[in-house]
Amino acid sequence: MALPLVGRFDHERSEGVREKLLEAVAASSAHEVVIDVTGLASIDATIASELLRVSRALALLGTKTYFTAISPANALTMSRLDEQLPPEGFLRNLEQALRLVTSQTGRSPESGT
Repeated sequence: MALPLVGRFDHERSEGVREKLLEAVAASSAHEVVIDVTGLASIDATIASELLRVSRALALLGTKTYFTAISPANALTMSRLDEQLPPEGFLRNLEQALRLVTSQTGRSPESGT
């Protein structure tokens, strides 16, 4: 399952995304979620914390979260957080994430099976 984030991402939007994403993951039994942040202009400490909160909620369902397209400036912001960042949860781009997920599941991204 892939989730592109675009535009504003604050606490209020994070709650909505988290709720809908958890429902979608539970309904589909997804084992991995790729969250692509290409569409977020910048990630401050508050946004970074919200993204990690989404990841922790997914982990409680047994779902692995991968973040993609973190810019150098956003990587610097996230690395300054007091929270523990899972190093294996960040990939350079959406293509790399989809390759990793499909290699783990044995499914083709084109067919969805």
